[in-house]
Amino acid sequence: MDRNDFFDLHAKTWNNQLTCEKTKRIKKILKHAGLTPGQTILDIGTGTGVLLPFLRKAVGTKSKIWALDYAKEMIKRARKINGKSFKYVHADAQKIPAKNNFFDHVICFSVFPHFSNKLKTLKEIYRVLKPCGRVMVAHSESRQGINAFHNKLSAPVKHDALPPAHIMKKLFKASGFHVPNIHNTKTHYIASAIKKTKKIQVQTCLSKEGKEQPD
Repeated sequence: MDRNDFFDLHAKTWNNQLTCEKTKRIKKILKHAGLTPGQTILDIGTGTGVLLPFLRKAVGTKSKIWALDYAKEMIKRARKINGKSFKYVHADAQKIPAKNNFFDHVICFSVFPHFSNKLKTLKEIYRVLKPCGRVMVAHSESRQGINAFHNKLSAPVKHDALPPAHIMKKLFKASGFHVPNIHNTKTHYIASAIKKTKKIQVQTCLSKEGKEQPD
């Protein structure tokens, strides 16, 4: 069984994980995201679309929201549950079918440990983000909690792990991003970074955005 098979197998019951506590944690995470109405957003590893209603509420009906997942059954379920107001994409995060500088924001919620090539994926995210665009890697558990949970599972996800902070910083920097701010607590994990370019510095991006990243 490969990762596609694993997630396809669990697609029908995936939404059972959305407890009241997890809903509260998702709302708290998105407060750090810097989302504003009118943005174009990519939800990578959307699964059955758990994050989509929260994103729509945050940015409004005029924003474009893409939901991407490499598991076909997950995308089918996401479309069935969340309707036609989102663009559903069956693709690998290493080959996002979007042009350069397209998205304002890319969110990887509860998926980063499952990327087989994390550096290549981050470079692809960098490509599709606009200058000053932001990427957020987030979980509704601590890094330690996520890794402990995966260790209890069977192959092929048993050894999928969220890297320690120093590795995450190296990955982001090697991909071209500003070194991320990493926020790891008992209830959530956030690693957030901005796409910098030679012409546009991070402070300029933060000034335009008007919001600080989480400490």
